[in-house]
Amino acid sequence: MRAKDSFRVEKTKTHELKRLHGKCRLELLDNGKVIKSIEHDNTVTPWVSNAINKGNFFDTIPNNKEFPLTNWFSGVMLLSKQGDATQSMIPTDARIIACANNVSGSDSTDLRRGNYNPDSSSVLLDDDGRVNGYKFVWYWSDTRGNCIADEYIKAVCLTRPTLAVGRYEDSMPPDGALNELLATLTVGETLASCQIIDYENECAYAVSFANSKFVVRKYQLDTKQFHICGVFNSSNVFDVTRMIAERDDLTPSPALSSIDSRWCSLSFLNGVIHVVTWTNGTTNLVDYAIDVTDADSDNWTITGTSHTYSLDTNVTIMENEPHNYQPIGKDFVLHTGSYIYLLGTDNKIYKCSTSSDADVTDYACPTDFNKPDMFSATRSGCWIKYANGDVQKFTVTGENGSTTPRSMLYHNSEYKACLTNFPTDMSLVGVNETGYGTMLLTDRANGQNRIHVYAPYGYIATVWNDTDGGGTADQWQKTAGLTMRVIYEITEEEPTP
Repeated sequence: MRAKDSFRVEKTKTHELKRLHGKCRLELLDNGKVIKSIEHDNTVTPWVSNAINKGNFFDTIPNNKEFPLTNWFSGVMLLSKQGDATQSMIPTDARIIACANNVSGSDSTDLRRGNYNPDSSSVLLDDDGRVNGYKFVWYWSDTRGNCIADEYIKAVCLTRPTLAVGRYEDSMPPDGALNELLATLTVGETLASCQIIDYENECAYAVSFANSKFVVRKYQLDTKQFHICGVFNSSNVFDVTRMIAERDDLTPSPALSSIDSRWCSLSFLNGVIHVVTWTNGTTNLVDYAIDVTDADSDNWTITGTSHTYSLDTNVTIMENEPHNYQPIGKDFVLHTGSYIYLLGTDNKIYKCSTSSDADVTDYACPTDFNKPDMFSATRSGCWIKYANGDVQKFTVTGENGSTTPRSMLYHNSEYKACLTNFPTDMSLVGVNETGYGTMLLTDRANGQNRIHVYAPYGYIATVWNDTDGGGTADQWQKTAGLTMRVIYEITEEEPTP
């Protein structure tokens, strides 16, 4: 058996799992001699800790769905900024200086790619000879993984091997897609009608419009089923079984007589549902905020705020294609609280302040990402904003009729086109961010209703920050002529009493 397949988290009779502990050593070498090294412990991110250490998902996960830990730790990224473990994602302004996974990267045109050393990597044993961890070793030659001018290595993070080598900074095609499918769950009709999944509070919302009023239904939902380990098998259908709150008399002001799916979108922020509607051929929109934070639906409220944004001359807000399944699609226009992201008819992205209509910033779309592919009932156009501040917009098929799904991602102050690995037959109902560096996609395709769990670009499982550096001499900078080695150990420890 290969070593990488032999280290698994196993269930115990009490479902009590040992705590994971990480340790990293970073070395710079000149002609094979170590000239600089540093070693200290790291932090395992909350998503991995919750799934593995606490073991609170193991009642519902079959044995054959448990995963090798190397699936979550055998990719590595070296960053220009320190990481925040609580976000489970790299900082939005971080550049990936160097990366590697569990296969050789020496033939890659991506000069960030390093090589995995299978001879030095191995399982780790405890004092009784039992497997309790894994050691990963990666190596970068003198021409790979080099810093640019005035740049230093501030963090070393482990991640999934596929995501570690997804290329964002450079032009297409990348070495891999920037979203990785983790699990797919077949769901029933009720759950499929819910545009919003509130992962943290374990509920879902379905929003509709009837008789000049908004209708909101809230369902109880065990979102732990959608965790990283995967759930059930394809023969099972999971659905909402209990509606816990409903309001069908939320009257909008300014008044609405009808909803047209071409000119509306909803977002969900901290217990508030934002339904944004706009007037065709104008820059006028209304932000209806439905506050559903109270457990008693009688206390739910709705307010409306009108905006007329200052877009470029002769530019109006782009319309959506009518959606196949939802009269109100999720995040065709993205509301983040302080800003609303929308697309203009000039194929620019506009970031519009919710506090000042004159506060508008525009961004050019990537040149190989054209607007007909963004808005189509069969290709979708959902946005998502991640916990680290990155913003991504999806299509289901690629540009100009290509069957390869595309997206564009805002990271490190610019938008770039990138690949996704979504099924090409899906029609998105909603994209929901979990707060743990993963996202849930609800779609309908080929007569099936499904929820997919994806890990996006920037997901990390551990964070090791260089906090020891003071002056320039103490900082880490790999340059041409130097080689680099990373030795990273993940081991189990006894749980804290």
